[in-house]
Amino acid sequence: MVSLAGLAEANPEARKRIAAEIDEACRSMGFFAVVDHAFSLRLRDEALEIGGAFFALPAEVKERMRVTCPPGVQRGYAGLGAEAQAAAVGEQTPPDLSETFSISPLRVASPPDQWSAADVWPDADLPRFRPVLTRYRSSADLLTRQLLRVCALALHGEVRAFDAMLVRPLGGTRINHYPAIDQPVHAGQWRSGAHTDYGTLTLLATDAVAGLEIRVDGTWHPVSAPSNGFLVNVGDLLAAASDGRWRSTWHRVTAPQSSGTSPARTSIAFFQFPDAATPIGDVAGLEADGARTAGEYLRARVSRIVSGGSSYASAAAAPSSDELGGLDGVQRPGEAIGERVESGLGE
Repeated sequence: MVSLAGLAEANPEARKRIAAEIDEACRSMGFFAVVDHAFSLRLRDEALEIGGAFFALPAEVKERMRVTCPPGVQRGYAGLGAEAQAAAVGEQTPPDLSETFSISPLRVASPPDQWSAADVWPDADLPRFRPVLTRYRSSADLLTRQLLRVCALALHGEVRAFDAMLVRPLGGTRINHYPAIDQPVHAGQWRSGAHTDYGTLTLLATDAVAGLEIRVDGTWHPVSAPSNGFLVNVGDLLAAASDGRWRSTWHRVTAPQSSGTSPARTSIAFFQFPDAATPIGDVAGLEADGARTAGEYLRARVSRIVSGGSSYASAAAAPSSDELGGLDGVQRPGEAIGERVESGLGE
């Protein structure tokens, strides 16, 4: 666990301490928890609550939030079975037992480019959703920029070494919802299949429900975020930028594989991802996709997880239980058991 006391004030001694602690965590696990940050815990909890409220809306409301996006771009709602995370690295698994809602990064492209896509919002049905999530996105963007500067200090001895990567970042904010499960699912089926993240840093907020696991030296370990903090993990492109010093760690969200139940679970992931044109170094699996820029890498990975899941259901037809394996045992929400602030970065 890393205390971020002094980071928001850009205290040089605090930065050195934090850089050393993050370096140790990223060399050994690639995951770490952060506390003593300037991110409002009230805002975090409000965002988790309003995110859960969205997934409790009637199916027809959520279906109106589906969006057709350019390749590699994710906006709006994706239903159960839309993705299989493990497919990003060529693993064939049943579709993941999750549904998601994605919003854009803080990115200004003028004129709009191939990564531009408007957000959609359930304003009429959930008016608090947009203001809470946009404030959350701004706070997460600021905190991860502060953290990336500390990472630059740890890896290159210069806090601004990675600044140029985030002028027009990709990535975004994604709410993940895992409906309650009351019976075993198909063999090899997960709430979120084993995968690494693709970018630089991921900031994860979770509710108190267990399920997240990370793989360290071949063994899976449960992890949870502290009640007063977040989890942070290294993505593929930051691991590559570290010349292999840091790990991009495999992680998954479990589902019952034999017997037992799992309550509903909600998390919010903020994915920090470089500018589309950022050149990338050697990353495992790149050769198969032919990616040479961050944008190409993101597009290849997102295309794989979407094609690995069930086809997106039309507004008139949801995926069948045969397609999703464990859906007969999944309880729908309501049926469960029982902008970037530059001044905050400092110098």
